[in-house]
Amino acid sequence: MSKPHVPDDIDYSLLPTERLRDAMRRYLDYGSRPGSFLTAVIENDFVNAICGADKEHYSHLQEIAWFIYNEAPGNSWGSRKKREAWQKLFEEEKED
Repeated sequence: MSKPHVPDDIDYSLLPTERLRDAMRRYLDYGSRPGSFLTAVIENDFVNAICGADKEHYSHLQEIAWFIYNEAPGNSWGSRKKREAWQKLFEEEKED
């Protein structure tokens, strides 16, 4: 079940691989820390995203960027500070 601050209409099927869909869903729906590649993508860290991408995801960077820009909540991506704040929302819910 999605948290209240996560839109119900995110279309994870737009992501090119099952592994990426699962990781993005865990991050957006539950605040789980993604791996280094997806963290770099979420933080808008171009160099580390390119250097950290495996062969499979390297060829799909444009699709991944499109998904984040069009589907992910704006406050969940764009910088390290935004990623950390997004994850903190879930930590605060656990404390309540």
